[in-house]
Amino acid sequence: MTPEMEKSRVGTFVHVFGAGMDLCWLQAWTAFVLHALFDYEVPLLFMLSIYCCGSLTEYYCYFRKRLRIQVFLVKVILFSAAFLGATHFFLFRNNHNTFPSQFSRMFGAHDPFLDWSLMLIILLMAGIIWRRSTIHVSKPLSPENVYLRVDLGIAAFFSLLILKLMLFGRFHVTILYPDLKYLFFPFFMFALLTIGLMLSGGNGNRQYAAGFGRMGIILSFAAVVVSGGVGMLFLFHSQMTASAQILSRILKKAGPPMESAIIWFGRLLWSSKRNEVLPPSPAPENPELYAGLAKGNLETGWLTSVLKWGATAVLVLSILFLIYLLLRFLLNFLLTQTDSKKVRNTRIFVFPEWLKRFISFIARIPALLKGINSAAGLFTALASWGRRSGIPYNKTDTPMEYGARLAASFPDLKTEIELIVHLVYSEIYGELKLEHTQIAAGKRAKRRMAHPFFWKNRIKTWVLSNGK
Repeated sequence: MTPEMEKSRVGTFVHVFGAGMDLCWLQAWTAFVLHALFDYEVPLLFMLSIYCCGSLTEYYCYFRKRLRIQVFLVKVILFSAAFLGATHFFLFRNNHNTFPSQFSRMFGAHDPFLDWSLMLIILLMAGIIWRRSTIHVSKPLSPENVYLRVDLGIAAFFSLLILKLMLFGRFHVTILYPDLKYLFFPFFMFALLTIGLMLSGGNGNRQYAAGFGRMGIILSFAAVVVSGGVGMLFLFHSQMTASAQILSRILKKAGPPMESAIIWFGRLLWSSKRNEVLPPSPAPENPELYAGLAKGNLETGWLTSVLKWGATAVLVLSILFLIYLLLRFLLNFLLTQTDSKKVRNTRIFVFPEWLKRFISFIARIPALLKGINSAAGLFTALASWGRRSGIPYNKTDTPMEYGARLAASFPDLKTEIELIVHLVYSEIYGELKLEHTQIAAGKRAKRRMAHPFFWKNRIKTWVLSNGK
């Protein structure tokens, strides 16, 4: 067997054992929530069907370049189908329920709150299962990926155990389903097998790479301390209350003898000036004047209106700016292609970049007020027009190459684009002084390119260009 086949085989086993590891703690939490709230029993097939469908969907979309909106629609359709099928055939039938009867109760007039809550909780748990199924598709042999999932599973089981102990010790509620020992030991075995296969068939890195952000051990210790503290608070609440009452009685008995010493120490720390009594403020000579000012109308109504309308305008502009950023992010995200290896991290707002753009805009204001009087200014306007049309200027492009790209995308404006490029070559490379008529011709070409008649093609090119 070749090393490539061996690595592929190890990767397949890592996928299987990793899925079993995730399904154990997902089954524990889903069964606990649905049984504690709605007295439902959750079969393993409900979890397995949603998990496998999510994993296969992510595998299908991850290794192929597609538009994000296509990936989004595919995932929504397949998740809906998996959710409806798993809920109807495995969850509802196992609990003597069906989808038609469930929907009839949800839209009925007699207290549908419980039925709506049931569907929302099932949908939430199915979404979590689907999301977890997509985690291990990328880099299945990565140590950080594997250790992170092991840490998460241990934390999930530990938090569920603390929650059960809290319900039993504080509220005297016993929830035996699910039995954690039948889920934790398979999880432990799957975790050991996954780690062993990853170390034996991975990239040879046998150092322990901690989980989330390389702090898995610290985070696990912190989770144990916090969860243990919360558990002790709920389990030993009555004992702690009795101890606090005893301590309060002791302080009440020992407090009066120490009162004089505490007062002397306080006076020693603070100067005597703090104990001085300030003289009362003098009364106004004419009280009627103060009363008239308090009751009369001050001449500040216009100032109040200006402040109110100004604050309203600033708020409206801020909201519109946020809506613009959100729409721009959604368009850039949904109408770009996914990469077969990694997805480009797109952020809505990057402060240094926006600050650089703002400073660049301020620096261009004098040139905009002065107007265009050279071929370099015409080419700057052409590059700005191309960037707004979805074809930005690359630093490696010559003016001729950039003009050819623009002319290929906008054939109706080929003459105007070539005219501006010709003027640039004449002035910069030919070292010729352009005449006023040539600059005027370039300005007319620029104005024609900005005509609303060409907005349709510009918007279409901007949407489909992916910013490249």
